[in-house]
Amino acid sequence: MAGYTGLFAAAARGDATQITALTAKGERPDSRDTHGRTPLHVAAFGGHHEAMRALGAAGANPNALEQDRYDIVTIAAVANDVATLQVALTLGASAKNVTSRYDGTALIAAAQAQYGMQTFDQSLLGLYREGLITYETARDTATNPDDFDLKVRGIFSTGELTFEGEQKKPAPGSGPAAGGPPGGSPFARKK
Repeated sequence: MAGYTGLFAAAARGDATQITALTAKGERPDSRDTHGRTPLHVAAFGGHHEAMRALGAAGANPNALEQDRYDIVTIAAVANDVATLQVALTLGASAKNVTSRYDGTALIAAAQAQYGMQTFDQSLLGLYREGLITYETARDTATNPDDFDLKVRGIFSTGELTFEGEQKKPAPGSGPAAGGPPGGSPFARKK
């Protein structure tokens, strides 16, 4: 990234003001480097949230894939960078994109790399429980929104039972993250 100039250099530095100025002068926010990366990929890799927002405002495609088929959601998820993942989803990136050379979603790749295997919807539920994404964002990107609603309300499939065979219990007195579904949620935020 040391050889970057122009919009790529501004994205690598996280310089949102320069990004705005350069795109106003006609630099294309979806230009590509030799690896097929856009300035938005570069900003996401650096965790430069204001730069990401500036690129999004200039029309950068939040679902663009670079040559190894990574998008900004995959970059954030594999790095376990929840704040960057939030910005990516806010910009309109889809967590449902099939990314990487292994033909999986970003959150599956991250789950395998960091926590062992879990489903995409389990990852979304965890982000929602922690108050890191809204109910609407989680439900809209869930693979099965109706099943996601059931999980939020504490209804789990047999595959989601504990080893002892009991359902996972919510903490007493816990409430929904901001923006929760009607009727609330019994889940506490993770600490």
